[in-house]
Amino acid sequence: VFEEVVAANDPAGIPPRMYEKLMVVLGAGMVEKREYDAAIHFLSQIPVRDEKSYIPIDYMQANAYMRMNDYSSAEGHYNHILMIDSENLEALSAKGSLIAHQGRFDEAIADFNEIIEIDPEYSEAYYNRGLVYLRRNEYEQAVSDVERVIHLEPNQGKAYGVLAAIYAQQREHEPFYHNLEVALKAGLDIRQFVAYTAMKDYKEEPRFKK
Repeated sequence: VFEEVVAANDPAGIPPRMYEKLMVVLGAGMVEKREYDAAIHFLSQIPVRDEKSYIPIDYMQANAYMRMNDYSSAEGHYNHILMIDSENLEALSAKGSLIAHQGRFDEAIADFNEIIEIDPEYSEAYYNRGLVYLRRNEYEQAVSDVERVIHLEPNQGKAYGVLAAIYAQQREHEPFYHNLEVALKAGLDIRQFVAYTAMKDYKEEPRFKK
């Protein structure tokens, strides 16, 4: 029914803020169905009441561009969010992860540092910064950040996965297996870790298979 209302461009008595949110939900559904171009166009047509209304729209458009591997456009939308709200931690975190993916490690670390200055208990910033340090082979800093994540969220399985990856890269077998077992008990799906980290060097070992 709501899709029909949107198609007719008729809010039909729906409060404007609710109408905006529902339209964003429809756009998100298009992204999930991989209708990226349609989603981006649809989201760009949403009438907004004020600057802050652009934030969920920008975020969803950035998500679509990310899935299309159009990193420059995605970054532009994150930057637009930050122009509206310079302390939007979700946008800062997403932008930091995006530029880290492109190998722009110093910029990414600066973004994660900014998040931590705003909110010292924002665990995702420590996690993502730890990943950057791992990619730069700066193991001491990586371990420190991931241990901070575990302090903030003791049941965070992916943090133990990163610790396992760090020790795998350093060929420290016992710490690797210890953290791997903790990660698995926490329910972590380690397939991506095996695909993209030094864990892959262990995958033929009997102990690893067990």
